[in-house]
Amino acid sequence: MERRELWIPALVLALSGCATVLPMQSASALPEGQWRVEAQAAIAPWCGVSGNLSSGCAYNPGGTPLPEGRVSVQRGLADAAELGASAHWSGYAPPGSGDGLSQRFGLLVQGKQEVWSRELSPGNRQILSVGGGVGAELVSIRPDVRRLGFEGLIVLPVYFGHQTNNFEWVGRLAFVERFADPTLDLEGQRPQVDLGELDLAVSLLRRAPGHWGVELGYRAPTGRLGDGAFHVSFGLGFAL
Repeated sequence: MERRELWIPALVLALSGCATVLPMQSASALPEGQWRVEAQAAIAPWCGVSGNLSSGCAYNPGGTPLPEGRVSVQRGLADAAELGASAHWSGYAPPGSGDGLSQRFGLLVQGKQEVWSRELSPGNRQILSVGGGVGAELVSIRPDVRRLGFEGLIVLPVYFGHQTNNFEWVGRLAFVERFADPTLDLEGQRPQVDLGELDLAVSLLRRAPGHWGVELGYRAPTGRLGDGAFHVSFGLGFAL
């Protein structure tokens, strides 16, 4: 009988409009045939090292950020590999009494492969894994937020995991490349045809059928590393 694991982050505090690029996850791949389903929520109260949203934040299009929602599913494959997909939504309420909600809808398909592992003690390992993903997003076009523009993205993450009897510490470094339609005006500004980003995160995940996890991360454009967005995540998980 296959074991299916449901992992539900109960609260994710993230500090940009589109707060997360990848779901919070372990460096270790799922065993072959196992499933994991995840759901998470995010909010963006802070962005930029300076804290100045008007000039020091690369991700704030104006207005009040609303919670971001993300759901994902992964399946373990042979040879310590994993394949998954996720969908997310985020939005901004307009400033003042303005009308219209700026929104972003996205899909991401990603894979992960363990490339190195060493046993620390029975049942505990250190793991290095690499991944790759492609995605697409529909973004509101201001001032008429009822129109949507297209953005594509490529994600290349690297994960390092350190397991103890009860926890797995995970470090993540990912390069994100975004591609936008250059004829569209997205979120009040001219889109860049390609925009590189760096995504860094450290997570602590409890290894148990009923478990929880926390994550601290930072995401920024490669050309504006000081104007990125922090996020802090907390989650609860259940194995079925």
